[in-house]
Amino acid sequence: MGFIHLVKVFLLNYHVGMSTSPILVYSVPWDVTVTYRSGSHNSPGFIQESMVQLDDQHPFSKDSIQLTFLPVNSTIGGLQHEYKGISSSIIDALNHQKNLTSRQQQHLTDINCASRDLNQLVLNDIHHHRSSPVILCGGEHGVGVGYVASLSRQYDSFSILHIDAHMDCRVQYFGYDYSHASVMTHYAKNSAVSGITQVGIRDYASVETQFQAESDTPFHVFTDYGLHQQLFQGKTWNDVCQQILGTLSDRVFISLDVDGLMAYLCPATGTPVPGGLSYNQLVYLLEQVSKTKHVIGAELVEVNSSSASDWNADVGARLLFLLAGCF
Repeated sequence: MGFIHLVKVFLLNYHVGMSTSPILVYSVPWDVTVTYRSGSHNSPGFIQESMVQLDDQHPFSKDSIQLTFLPVNSTIGGLQHEYKGISSSIIDALNHQKNLTSRQQQHLTDINCASRDLNQLVLNDIHHHRSSPVILCGGEHGVGVGYVASLSRQYDSFSILHIDAHMDCRVQYFGYDYSHASVMTHYAKNSAVSGITQVGIRDYASVETQFQAESDTPFHVFTDYGLHQQLFQGKTWNDVCQQILGTLSDRVFISLDVDGLMAYLCPATGTPVPGGLSYNQLVYLLEQVSKTKHVIGAELVEVNSSSASDWNADVGARLLFLLAGCF
């Protein structure tokens, strides 16, 4: 670790306050199953560096917040390095409607095994820190399967607030068992998850709505147009937020995919879609959640950044800080 990095880490802890109960940030630099735009595996490191640019006043939390970034599990980095290029060739072939070779089929099987290994690593690492609040920082959506499994060991029941442009309810996508497009399928199959509330949805397939209709875990879907339709008809954003809150249990896990927001906020995200929540709509929603619910965990995923000075990393750092205020 170089001198400049040590200074940055010191400034980070000083900058956001020295509270007695730090909020841990667990980074998962993994984007092996991304099917459109890669790069989110770089974001945890760039977001950490970008955190030093933030001032210490939180929009809805008066308590001082200390964010402590945990060391990255080197095995995760090794898996990312080993399988990213192989996976990209598989995805490229499928995007061009080519049949996979027998070698590529074996590689796909290996990647599915590596994904299960990743989930177990995340579960073990986060469960080791179960006495402290944790925010998972991805990486692609899907890296939190082990985190939710860890929470299910602590809590017998909790709901999920899922902010996203996509339903992520594919059973399998491009042959990947743990695709970014199937994360809510896995969350719904966890017996401790009592319900999933989706906000900002605007890009989904009929197989996903069919999965939701047949799921034992109830889904409460607030589509992006449905939300804005209410606003256009005279409802206030507070009215809409109260509807959302009404579908959540007392304990809540927040899953924030940045493509649920307006595209200008994180324009490099993996699968951008027109529309989305504004920044202040998100702030207000999270404030209401923090006031009325017990937030037991959170994840920030799909930020794509190329450097610490990149706009995407800067917004990602602010979103991480917002999530920290929910605990």
